[in-house]
Amino acid sequence: MKSTETNQPITLHPRPRKNQPGVMASLPRREFITTETTEVTPPMMQTAGFSIRYSQVLRRLAVWCYSGFSFTAGNFWNAVRGVNTEAKRAERLRHIFENTGGTFKKIGRLLAMRIDILPWAYCVELSKIVDEIEPFAVDDAIEVIEKATNKPLAEVFAQFDPDPIVSNSVACVYQAILHNDVKVAVKVRRPKIGELFMSDLKALDWMLDTAEFLSIIRPGFTQNIRRELREAIEDELNFMLEARHQALFRSEAKKSGKKFFNAPHIYFELCSHEVTVQEFTEGMWLWELLAAVEHDDQEALTRVDQLNIDPKLVAKRLMWVNFWGLDEHLLFRADLHPDEVIVGENSHLTFIDFSSVGAMSSEKRQAMQQAMYYAWKRDPLEMAQASMVLLEPLPPIDTIKFTKDLESNYWQFLYAIESKHIEWWERTSARLWLGFVKVARDHSVAMSIHILRLIRACLLNDTIAARLCNRIDHVREYQKFTKYRAKRARERVEERLASQLQDGLDGRVYLQIEELADTSERLFRQLQRVLATPMLKFNAVLDKSVYSLAIIFRLLGHLVIVTLLALGIFYAKEWRMSQQLTNFANAFMRIISSRTYLMVILLLLVINIRTILFRLGDKEI
Repeated sequence: MKSTETNQPITLHPRPRKNQPGVMASLPRREFITTETTEVTPPMMQTAGFSIRYSQVLRRLAVWCYSGFSFTAGNFWNAVRGVNTEAKRAERLRHIFENTGGTFKKIGRLLAMRIDILPWAYCVELSKIVDEIEPFAVDDAIEVIEKATNKPLAEVFAQFDPDPIVSNSVACVYQAILHNDVKVAVKVRRPKIGELFMSDLKALDWMLDTAEFLSIIRPGFTQNIRRELREAIEDELNFMLEARHQALFRSEAKKSGKKFFNAPHIYFELCSHEVTVQEFTEGMWLWELLAAVEHDDQEALTRVDQLNIDPKLVAKRLMWVNFWGLDEHLLFRADLHPDEVIVGENSHLTFIDFSSVGAMSSEKRQAMQQAMYYAWKRDPLEMAQASMVLLEPLPPIDTIKFTKDLESNYWQFLYAIESKHIEWWERTSARLWLGFVKVARDHSVAMSIHILRLIRACLLNDTIAARLCNRIDHVREYQKFTKYRAKRARERVEERLASQLQDGLDGRVYLQIEELADTSERLFRQLQRVLATPMLKFNAVLDKSVYSLAIIFRLLGHLVIVTLLALGIFYAKEWRMSQQLTNFANAFMRIISSRTYLMVILLLLVINIRTILFRLGDKEI
């Protein structure tokens, strides 16, 4: 068949139609809008992004190196004098973070949460860091506010106090009055502080990457820690995210049915990633109440009586709000400090600063609830099995020994809370959680940042509550809270049943029945697959062998590259000096007999052998 391809456009000629009167006729048509339309891109959620300059990273790297040298030299001098204790080392580390100032203070406070990798003495010292530094220029603050609101300062506020009431490493907080006579607190992020934090994190990455490459630290050990530290700092710097957390807390607090706690109202129309404007709250700081109770300050206690504040009731309400955040609310406060709670009349609690929050999956919430239930039932074995879910997925460990160690820790906790002859701090959950972390660390079980925030939230809340009322029992307080949960669950079920009875079954009920049937079928098939799987598992051993073999091949590759590089340098140097080249065999013998070459080869051998030993040291299940 002959091809008739052509590049000319094809013109369609309609077939001649027959004249059929009464059938073929034109019909009216709607005229389309002729206005041109432009394609609109859907708006995306804005995130706070920061650029870094490597010149600044190098400067911050020098600061980190100097701080590390100061810490090491100080410890060496203490060892020479015979006073090199863990408490001394922890105190020195805190002084270094405080004296360096700026971002180091915030990073030090965040590292205080890492009780899974740092000794307890270090975490205690780092938590003492007071994050207070000199305020930045008020003109810079006004510029940021006007940029966020797109208005002159006078159009936003009727009055603005230029002297901040709070000044820390991240922001300054000012008092102001809106044109409707509402007093507000204005939080303004420090100019360029985000870039400085990112430079610090990049410098820290370089240091730890080098330590992992040299196998001083196990390769990959710090990856999650650095990622979680970066996420925590980015959350602290994103003021819009903090405002959303606070608004969500305020909304859910109203729905809880309890009137004794709240959060200030956020004026979102005046907020940005660099500025938050919220309702100003009057009252007594929680740290003032603690000082009045612990030091028996009669002047402060008089003000406590005037506001009708009951320290014991405040302690119970703090615990209740913490339980509510863990069990009922989407988020919980992860880093509660006495300067972030205002106690008002009749022991009303107002929470501010939602820069550090945590969240848990429903599975881990249920595990936490079960652990607390079995603590009330005085069953440490079930407590251990329930709390292991908080650490999943578990690495290859001896789960039987791990469970026994947790059970032993929980027995000590239960003995303490039952005893009548113990100090107040022994009644807190500190013994429970610190023992939990110690067991996890002994078995090389890593913790996610959300579990660490959970532990820190419980430790801080329980400690503050016990300082206000040294006879409080957090297990019994939790059981009282479960009555609230049961009441709320009953109300939800009754409301739903009443709605179904009134309106009849809707399609969602049948959809849930179908999903339940599908889930049951999948569960049955999964059970069949598990029962059919052989019990003997060689995958862990195989993984070790493959991993070791891969490291050996990588070592051989490094040896080849180093040898070729050495030969290239040798020939280049020889050609420059004599314009002649030695034969390959003689050059190779001279290279492998070089001390520098042998030292490099020895270093590569040590690094790769340590990497293999790290993997071979993992326990199997």
